[in-house]
Amino acid sequence: MIIYGLRMQGRKEAVPKAVAAWLLDRNFAYPKIDFEVNCREGEPAQQKELEESAHKYSRVYFMKEALSGVSDIIFPYVSQVWSVKIIGGLDKDHNIVDRDSPTYNPNDIIKPLTLKMRDEIAGLPDRSTLVTLSEKSMALPRGENDPLLSGNLELVSLPPDFRWTSEVAVSGQEFSEIMNDPKTNNEAIKAIGEKDWEKLKFLRDKHKNQLYL
Repeated sequence: MIIYGLRMQGRKEAVPKAVAAWLLDRNFAYPKIDFEVNCREGEPAQQKELEESAHKYSRVYFMKEALSGVSDIIFPYVSQVWSVKIIGGLDKDHNIVDRDSPTYNPNDIIKPLTLKMRDEIAGLPDRSTLVTLSEKSMALPRGENDPLLSGNLELVSLPPDFRWTSEVAVSGQEFSEIMNDPKTNNEAIKAIGEKDWEKLKFLRDKHKNQLYL
């Protein structure tokens, strides 16, 4: 599920479009994993470095230790840095622990996620497409189809504790298409804010079938 970290206290329950699309896609694929969202303002002394990084890369993947699998995904912007931490573990049968299950026992021994699983949960692209920044970090170059927008960062309402069910199957790509289409953007923002998933499904199908044409 999607949760907000300490740095989100006092902020609106909203994230940048690219972060929202990534979160919804990964949360749908891995509902038993917690995705902790945080945001920090860029320090004045780091402004130039942050801006250069934001123009070069759309995402940065961090590992706690070299070759330990992705633990954090960074979305750099001109004046802010948004991050998502992957939180989860494995039970004795090597299945992802479901902490919402009535059979969950917090005293059970939890094993760490494997390197392969962390990379899969993070949606890590083929490593040949990434730039190695250090032994613990890799970056995805910003492509022509993912330009860094100037001006104020547009945020999308996204309540924490967001859970997907089989009835709310909207992929990250579908979400991006809905949010980037002026014909469905405002309705989608309102639907998410009101947790009106039937409306969100309707907008998905409306866009897919191009009923607005």
